[in-house]
Amino acid sequence: MSSFVLKIIAVITMFIDHLGYTIFGKFSYLNYIGRISFPIFAFQISEGYIHTKNLKKYFMRREPALYRGSEKQRENKNLEFGIRNVDCCA
Repeated sequence: MSSFVLKIIAVITMFIDHLGYTIFGKFSYLNYIGRISFPIFAFQISEGYIHTKNLKKYFMRREPALYRGSEKQRENKNLEFGIRNVDCCA
């Protein structure tokens, strides 16, 4: 099986899991089907890690939020920058 087929299977099973959660509440038998998706995604990440040439770029593509900061942190930085500009110009 190709990686594309594995990703499609994982996405479909994850969708079934979320669908079961929204329809039936906390637990249903659809959740068992959805639990297949995590090992498939974990396998895909490990394969990408093994076959990459540049680990820094690989991690930046996997987790860009770790390098950019959260939305709240960026909002606070913008607010502080605005306050500093008002203070220095007043």
